[in-house]
Amino acid sequence: MYFQYSNITIASFTTAVIAALIAWTIWRRRSIPGGLTFSLMMLAIFEWTFARAFEAAAVGMPAKILWAKIEYPGIVSVPILWLIFAFQYSRKDAWLVRRNVAFLWILPVITVVMAATNEWHGLVWSSITPSPGRETELLIYRHGTWFWIQVIYTYLLMLIGTFKLAQMTFSNYRLYKLQSLSILIAALIPWIGNAIYLSGNSPIPGLDLTPLSFTISGLVIGWSIFKYRLFDLVPMARDSLIESMDDGVIVLDVQNRIVDINPAAKQLFGKTNSLLLGEKADEALDQLSGIVMQKNDSPQFHTEILLGDKYSPLYVDLKISQLYDRYERPIGRLINLQDITERKQTEEDLRDHTRMLENIFEKAADGICVCHNIPEESYVKFTHWNPRMTAITGYTMEEINQLGWYQTMYLDKDVQNRAIERMDKMRSGDDIRAEEWVITAKDGGNVTLLISTSVVSEENGNVDVLALMQDITGRKKSEQALRESEEKYRTVLESNPDPVVVYDVEGKVIYFNPAFTGVFGWSLEERIGMKMDDFVPEENWPETRMMIDKVMVSRENFSGLESRRYTKNGKIIPVSISGALYHGRDGHIISVVVNLRDISEQKKLEAQLQQAQKMESIGTLAGGIAHNFNNILMGMQGRISLILLGKNSAHPDFAHLKGIEDGIRSGGDLTMEILGFARSGKYEVKPTDLNAILCKSADMFGRTKKEVTIHRKVQKDLWLVEVDQPQIEQVLLNLYVNAWQAMTGPGEMYLETENTTLDEHFVKPYNVEPGRYVKMSVTDNGVGMDEAVQQRVFDPFFTTKEKSTGTGLGLATAYGIIRSHGGLINLRSKKGKGTTFNIYLPASAKEIVQEEEFSGEVMKGTETVLLVDDEETIAEVGQELLETLGYTVLPAMSGKEAIEIYKKNKDEIDMVLLDMIMPEMGGSETYDRLKKINPDIKVLLSSGYSIDGLAKSVLAKGCDGFIQKPFSMVDLSIKLREILNEE
Repeated sequence: MYFQYSNITIASFTTAVIAALIAWTIWRRRSIPGGLTFSLMMLAIFEWTFARAFEAAAVGMPAKILWAKIEYPGIVSVPILWLIFAFQYSRKDAWLVRRNVAFLWILPVITVVMAATNEWHGLVWSSITPSPGRETELLIYRHGTWFWIQVIYTYLLMLIGTFKLAQMTFSNYRLYKLQSLSILIAALIPWIGNAIYLSGNSPIPGLDLTPLSFTISGLVIGWSIFKYRLFDLVPMARDSLIESMDDGVIVLDVQNRIVDINPAAKQLFGKTNSLLLGEKADEALDQLSGIVMQKNDSPQFHTEILLGDKYSPLYVDLKISQLYDRYERPIGRLINLQDITERKQTEEDLRDHTRMLENIFEKAADGICVCHNIPEESYVKFTHWNPRMTAITGYTMEEINQLGWYQTMYLDKDVQNRAIERMDKMRSGDDIRAEEWVITAKDGGNVTLLISTSVVSEENGNVDVLALMQDITGRKKSEQALRESEEKYRTVLESNPDPVVVYDVEGKVIYFNPAFTGVFGWSLEERIGMKMDDFVPEENWPETRMMIDKVMVSRENFSGLESRRYTKNGKIIPVSISGALYHGRDGHIISVVVNLRDISEQKKLEAQLQQAQKMESIGTLAGGIAHNFNNILMGMQGRISLILLGKNSAHPDFAHLKGIEDGIRSGGDLTMEILGFARSGKYEVKPTDLNAILCKSADMFGRTKKEVTIHRKVQKDLWLVEVDQPQIEQVLLNLYVNAWQAMTGPGEMYLETENTTLDEHFVKPYNVEPGRYVKMSVTDNGVGMDEAVQQRVFDPFFTTKEKSTGTGLGLATAYGIIRSHGGLINLRSKKGKGTTFNIYLPASAKEIVQEEEFSGEVMKGTETVLLVDDEETIAEVGQELLETLGYTVLPAMSGKEAIEIYKKNKDEIDMVLLDMIMPEMGGSETYDRLKKINPDIKVLLSSGYSIDGLAKSVLAKGCDGFIQKPFSMVDLSIKLREILNEE
């Protein structure tokens, strides 16, 4: 193969060399986006122009056609590589995956094959003719169909690539004008060269200027590489550095128009959907208006601005830098915007945290300080000292630094040395953990501190120590007070006379006091940690379980529950139970404290009170019956007295009449006993020496019952009592007889009197007043009584004897008589051990009065008597008795009638015989009204009841006397004369 060289050949070789140099230059920058592809494109141009040079130099048409075919790999490669370069350089290459790139190469590969086999089909060129005048250099091809398909494909790829470069060029034109022009010119030159060739306007027919055009583009780009650093990171890496950067970037020209703005900046200003390019910055971004309009010639400006709203504030760090051209003339400004909201929030959090720490330091309830300690010196210098430290010690930090901590706080030299030694140990890592130290405050008082320390920094042996000091002086005092309180309450529990037991929540014994042992017999050692199920009788478990359930549900204290409990020896005693729950700090129940009071004595007293109340009720009924019976007997007694007047024993009816009178007296005696039981039978009460009554009754009983040995022990100077002497004698005789009947053979009886004072506790069950009493005791050595008999011994008609030996009224009558005198009677007995009856009668301050004695004969008179009684029979008999005795009688059947009669006849009436119990207006009211009419009126009260009650109150008002129904004519006559004869 022969070659001949011409200008076209030399030009083509020169173009190929230039392309190779550009390829090598850019290869060195192949890491830059598009660099490697552009280098390959220049190699393709090198192959194209190099083969084009050999085509021009080859001699003969076959040789030229061969080199033309060799050109085609470079020809078809350039547009593809141009397209790939354009997308890579503009950073829009995400779609350039292997599959898509391979697809781009399909048509070019076919074109190379078609060119190589064109002789068979003529689709690339159909004919070839030598160029006129250049026959030995150039050939003119008449292109076929496939060639134009390749041209269209080439133009399409070139168009897309050029458009992408142009788009990128215009987007950066204002900022990078020269660089943009270089890229634009480089993109347009190949279009111009190819258009000249295809239009047939080539200056040399057949000469394709396209490879030369690409070479020229390469030269332009090469020039830009060295002049404008075209393939450096700025500006062509804009997408990776600016578009995708987190900071906002805005470029303004000298007229403050927005030349460029990245998405981050748009995001900050809320303009993500706006183009903004070319708009005035102060109009498009009003938040910048005040800043960009400022006249500021300094190279840089730095400030912070606030964007967003009050709900979502954005803090932005703004930097403005001046932009200059190559001649140092200002061409615009670069605004850098960094979102520092998170940093500001962090700073604010840090400030808040710092303020909080300062606040904690200043307002801490405990003392906080930091001191600097030098190993060689026993001296510490404080660098931090909160107000609480001043409050605790009394010293300020300046004062304590001047005076010295150890020297001031620890006056005792030994304690001072110990504190210094402790600091030395702490420096070696032995931190103080809640150690108690006593310091001396500025006021001279001792303060107990709970001190904890830790080393916060250490340098060259010098340490900074953080110390927390809690003033526990009050707590120590409280602990001491608590210990004293615990000791006090333990003493209270130990000395409590009532049993106290403490259970845990499982019902196990934690503690009980000595009184518990004393009452129930168990020691704490025997029962601690154990349940007390065997402590509760089976029949008492229901109310006990109910109490436990109620307490655990309601969580309230309880009191006053009465139940029964076993003692260790098996005895059952009644108890009153109270309890309190002990709660922990979390509100949970820790234990139950139970107080058990032995109420055996209380139950006995309650039984006595119930007995007294029962006897009171029975007595009231019996008294009413006796009163009515006395009224009946009064009528009978009066008539018998009238019938017997003037008759002697010789009269044939005298014996019968005396028998009737004796029967009436027996009935009267019976009502006397009933009234005695009913406490309504005192007839004549006067100050009396009980020693005399006791001795007289004992002598009389001793003469009749000589088998009983009587022992007497009487107190000298015994207090007097106001009693009805016959009734007290009756009581004693009833007790003597009861004692004698309890003896199985010869026995002994002990009689005793003494002065005593009864307190409220003793008298409460008996419903009498506390004070001075005279006690009489009657004790026998008989068979005694069990509990059941003792409970009923004072019941009327109750007896343990055979029906023929007792009525069952003896002790009931004694009980009633003593109670009617305001006293009390009780007994103490044990089966087989005898019985003691104790009688307590109120002492009196009155003295014994010697009374005038009257004969037992009827005493008559001539005065006028107003007789007042609502019982018709008694009124009739009474009138006849009075008239028989010589008196003039004015009868009245009611209190009102008596008042009217007295008003009319007050000057004639000498005396009033007044019944106590009447309907409408009773004796007391009638007496009061009569007294108003005549303050000196003489009145004799009469009643089937005793002198107690209303009669006694009337006598206290000044009434002249009292006579008990039924009374005989003799008794009536004597009583009348006693009153009428008084001056």
